[in-house]
Amino acid sequence: MSPTDPVVTDPRFLERLSESLAVLADPETLRVLGAIAARRSGAPPSPIPPEDRRRVDALVEAGFLTLEGYVVAERMFNLQEMLWRVVSPEPAVDPLVGRTALLPKPPTDVAPVGVSPRLIVVHGPHIGQEARLENQERVRIGRDRACDLSLEFDTYTSGEHAEVTRVRGEIGVVDLFSRNGTYVNWRRLPPGGFRALLPGDVVGVGRNLLVFQSVIPPPSG
Repeated sequence: MSPTDPVVTDPRFLERLSESLAVLADPETLRVLGAIAARRSGAPPSPIPPEDRRRVDALVEAGFLTLEGYVVAERMFNLQEMLWRVVSPEPAVDPLVGRTALLPKPPTDVAPVGVSPRLIVVHGPHIGQEARLENQERVRIGRDRACDLSLEFDTYTSGEHAEVTRVRGEIGVVDLFSRNGTYVNWRRLPPGGFRALLPGDVVGVGRNLLVFQSVIPPPSG
C-alpha cells in the first residue's frame, strides 16, 4: 500500500473495492464473466442457462455487465485501477483526471527497424492498441469508431480528440479542441495546439496514456 496516496486509507474506497472483489470471488461467477467476455465482438448475447442467472444478476448489479448482457469495459478498468492504487509502491500522479495511476514502462521508445512511427497505448481501457503513421499524413484519435485509433470505451475521450500529423517534417500531436484536453508529458496543450513528439514522449488522451515510438536513424559517418 502506498503511504503517499491517502485515498487507499479511506474506508469508503476500501469498502467499494471489497464489494467489487466479493462479487468476483466466486470461481463460477468468474467463469460466467469470462465466457461472456470471450464472445466475439458485436455478437448478440447468448441465452443464459438457468443455473447461471443468479451470477449474471450479481454481475449486472455490481456494474460489470449491462442489462443487455455485455461486459462494461470501463468498470473492469476502474477495478484494475483501484487495485493498482492499493499495491503500487510508486504511484505516478496523473493530472488527466486528478487520480493516481501506475504508468507501466514501455518496452522501448524506439520502434523496430522497418516499423513506421507509432503511438502505443500503455495505460487505460485500450491498453495495447496502437496507431501507425505508415504513409499517412495524419492519424485521428477519438471515441468515434471511424477514428484511426478508436478509444470507444473511454468516456473521457472526445469523439474526435486529437490527431498525430506531420508538420514541416516533424511528427507531432494536435489537440482537436477536445473537452478534457490533450497532454504531452503531463503538460496540457492549448485548445487546437500542436506539439512535436520525440521518441518516448507520453501523450494523454482521456484516460489513456500513449507512448510515441519512432525509428532513430543511425549516426552519420
